[in-house]
Amino acid sequence: MSEEQQRRLFEDLGAALAFVLICCTIFVAVAYILKHMETVFRRVYESLTGGAVLYREMFV
Repeated sequence: MSEEQQRRLFEDLGAALAFVLICCTIFVAVAYILKHMETVFRRVYESLTGGAVLYREMFV
């Protein structure tokens, strides 16, 4: 394997690693946002309806 081929291989591996890290970061961020939004939705719903009983019956 020539030096040029090795350099290209390492560049490709680096790009693949960066892509995987970016995808994982996006996945974790989306999961965190969705969990947080569920909490916000529950609090707003409870404040509008005056309690959590109906929410639990609907969603749990």
